[in-house]
Amino acid sequence: MLVHDFLSISAARTPDKTALVYGRQRMSYAQLERRTNQLARKLMAADVERGDRVVVLERNSISAVIALLAVLKAGAVVVPLHPTTKSGKLEWIVNNCGAVALITGRAGARCVQRIGRRLGSLSTIVLSQTAEDHLDHYTVLSLDRILADADASPVRTAVSGEDLACLMYRSCSSGQPRGVMCGHGNVVFACDAMIACLQNSADDIVINVLPFAFDYGLYQLLMVLRFGGTLVIHDAFGPAAGILRVIERERVTGFPLVPALMTVLLELSFRPFDLASLHYITSTPAMLPAAHLLALRNRLPHVRVYTIYGSTECKDALYLPPEYLPAAKLLAGPQWAGIPVAGTQAWVEAADHRRLCSGEVGELVVRGPHVMQGYWDDDALSSRRFGVGAAPGESVFRCGDLFYQDQQGMFHFVAHADDTIDSGGFCVAPAEIEAVILELSAVRECAVVGVPHPVLGQTLKACLVVAEPDLTDLQVNRHCRSRLESFLVPRIIEFVKELPQDRRIAQSAPGRRASCRAGTEVR
Repeated sequence: MLVHDFLSISAARTPDKTALVYGRQRMSYAQLERRTNQLARKLMAADVERGDRVVVLERNSISAVIALLAVLKAGAVVVPLHPTTKSGKLEWIVNNCGAVALITGRAGARCVQRIGRRLGSLSTIVLSQTAEDHLDHYTVLSLDRILADADASPVRTAVSGEDLACLMYRSCSSGQPRGVMCGHGNVVFACDAMIACLQNSADDIVINVLPFAFDYGLYQLLMVLRFGGTLVIHDAFGPAAGILRVIERERVTGFPLVPALMTVLLELSFRPFDLASLHYITSTPAMLPAAHLLALRNRLPHVRVYTIYGSTECKDALYLPPEYLPAAKLLAGPQWAGIPVAGTQAWVEAADHRRLCSGEVGELVVRGPHVMQGYWDDDALSSRRFGVGAAPGESVFRCGDLFYQDQQGMFHFVAHADDTIDSGGFCVAPAEIEAVILELSAVRECAVVGVPHPVLGQTLKACLVVAEPDLTDLQVNRHCRSRLESFLVPRIIEFVKELPQDRRIAQSAPGRRASCRAGTEVR
């Protein structure tokens, strides 16, 4: 089984069923199968071969879905990027993975125009929207023209379960993003495991407000295609009440979200909306506060609420079944993370990789077919985070977070141990932001920290030591917005005389997260 087989099998079984809803647009499984075949064939005609990397830089839309699946059907590796990715980061990722093609709209075309000839491996650009920019150095194709007349017959490529399906780039403490290598077999298993946990069926209608560049968002699409349901694509940047209106209108049964969105939704009254169709809610990647979980249980007693722990490197590792714990226990002690998904194992290790007993705090380690293949072009980082399993060819993943396991086998989350910040559901590496701010000649030193935020969990604050006192927070903000995705731009900027010493001694310590005083919030 390959990832793109999800679509072909469902299209053969229920060709006329609605696969995608986007606003007032609807697309059946048969239409989606046809259009992905057309684009896949055109990519292959443009010399995209098995194993080649193809970047998809699109906002969530039907054209983005077509692009993602067509790349897989062509036997290539899809590299989905956030729609606000800036030209510098796009250049680094394209050159890092040696991408041969890019599928994008106007914003991506403008990025490429600014980069010029510095994308050495890139040869083909597919434009999902008409762009006025001149892209003379590349073969430029129009998605509209491809879908109007290209061959739509089934595509066959010699791809196996060990081949890569996608490269998911995520923030890394080195300052440059790293691509997690996800094989077809890894992704298929992860989808099947979560479908079993959630008890999905072809009757499910799932709303997705999460970007496809975020593995949690991408997996919603893939899981729906796997069980033959319907995916409702919705723009998360609109008012939160709009999400509830769409759930009511489309009779949505499944709602994946992140804790930050849940915080916003819990501030609304649910009474004006008919949410009777909703069967389940899932929340990941940050741990969901027990109070939020209980609030949802009280306000939507007919809805099953699942909290899920995982990462791009091992997808969903632990989950908390909704019926598992009474309310009293949820509010007592450290956060309940749950039990391993079916077909996987998890345990807690000390720093010397010795397995710990129940009640002892250590690093969570997981094993199973959902453990990915490592980091692209980074053997040193791969060797630190991925280890050899007991079975031949098997690997384990060291999650970097601290847990303990109780005597009943339940895992409890204690703390994040690595140098990342969870902000609004995104895993942010401060080093990436600090490197951009230090491009300003007026900045001598910089530290990006996470500070508590009622909605995002943590928001980003940049503490700066400057050589030129005339530098303003607005200038720093403007520079960050020109170089970073929107979710990486610090909301608070503070100018300090010196950085706290504990920043250099223990970067992962809680002191670093609160070492700077309150600064100026930039809107």
